[in-house]
Amino acid sequence: MDSVSQRPSLAYHRAFDLCAAWASGLGGPVAVLASSPFYARELLKRLDGPAVLAPLGSWDPQSADGRSGIGSEVRWERVTVVSAGDSLPPCPVAIWAEPQEDVPAPTITPRLIVLTTNRLRRVLPEWQTGALSGSRPLGWAGTVRLLRQAGGRVRRCYGLPGPASLTWGFLARLAAVARRDDLVDRFYAAMRQTMVVEGRAARWTPLALLDVSREE
Repeated sequence: MDSVSQRPSLAYHRAFDLCAAWASGLGGPVAVLASSPFYARELLKRLDGPAVLAPLGSWDPQSADGRSGIGSEVRWERVTVVSAGDSLPPCPVAIWAEPQEDVPAPTITPRLIVLTTNRLRRVLPEWQTGALSGSRPLGWAGTVRLLRQAGGRVRRCYGLPGPASLTWGFLARLAAVARRDDLVDRFYAAMRQTMVVEGRAARWTPLALLDVSREE
């Protein structure tokens, strides 16, 4: 399975939408620091304006394999690609998805949005099927520590799916096995309504979003 043939799960879909919503309206290009083609594709296709793509790790978006891994939904005429290690041009906001072990924090822009995963990431389809195999995520605690060392201040934090959402999703699958379609719809609706939690509860969810600014 690759990032093109597999659409993101509901949790990742909501997380990517939130990243794009937070980054919109701040003016100027959005820097996307992506540790895999999956992250690059899903973020770039949601951004309305110009973007700067900085690949992190061993993948190369300018190679044939890199482009095919991202797919055709990205409007490349709006994207500037910088090589690993090159300095980013000035951007009012950057999205970092996702911090990896032994990878230093980028320079904190006026706004930095960070998508990271925790140990519960294994409940997400992307981590069950190998779409993100080879990744070594830093996790919520390690990411927060790294950002603080780099002079960043976490303004707000969201996690998804929350504990209640995971429970409703499990019940929906049980109802589907029992062929109780009436209950499946109700449980899935409850799952969506409880998808996002805020604050420190995010460290106990599969996905976490951090809204970071420079420490004054």
